[in-house]
Amino acid sequence: MKPAFSIAEAYYNQGNYQNAFEKYKGVIILSHEIHGPINKISAICHRRLATISFFEKDVENAILLIEKAIIIYEKLTEFDTPTIANCYSELATYYISSLDFLKAFKCMIKSWEITMAIFPRNVS
Repeated sequence: MKPAFSIAEAYYNQGNYQNAFEKYKGVIILSHEIHGPINKISAICHRRLATISFFEKDVENAILLIEKAIIIYEKLTEFDTPTIANCYSELATYYISSLDFLKAFKCMIKSWEITMAIFPRNVS
């Protein structure tokens, strides 16, 4: 599974999004068979697939995929992690692209709340 993930990452970093998309989907299938549906590699792959979908102007699919990534991350870790805050920020961007400003605002607030819980102000 790790070699397939490494190949997908290489494709992604090279900008070969079509091949990366297919490899990430394959890695998700493998990771589900080996580790079950809730695992870190699956979350990373869903997040990358969302990014690729967004680059390809498929915003609806990007929203669905990043939401899956958020659900997996929230089940894997505690709620207050920088990764989850970043995912909510990305989701806000996707909602802005789909002109759903209310949902985008709610996601930005969620990201801000998580960030403030992790890194509170005026900490000495």
